[in-house]
Amino acid sequence: MYCKGCGTLINMCLEDEGFKNIIVNMKTCSVVFENDLSDEIKVEEVLKKVFADLPAYSYKNIKNIN
Repeated sequence: MYCKGCGTLINMCLEDEGFKNIIVNMKTCSVVFENDLSDEIKVEEVLKKVFADLPAYSYKNIKNIN
């Protein structure tokens, strides 16, 4: 993420997939969100779909924070 627009784009795409309370941190290039999916595998499936439409961006290090 290089600018506020990048963060907004990622936020909007995640919202479109039903993620909630999305926090984009430009300093750490990280995103925290809530979802109703049952496990990390399902979250990763959705993220693959989202980022397939955003080829200039990627993700890694998915962590479940409770």
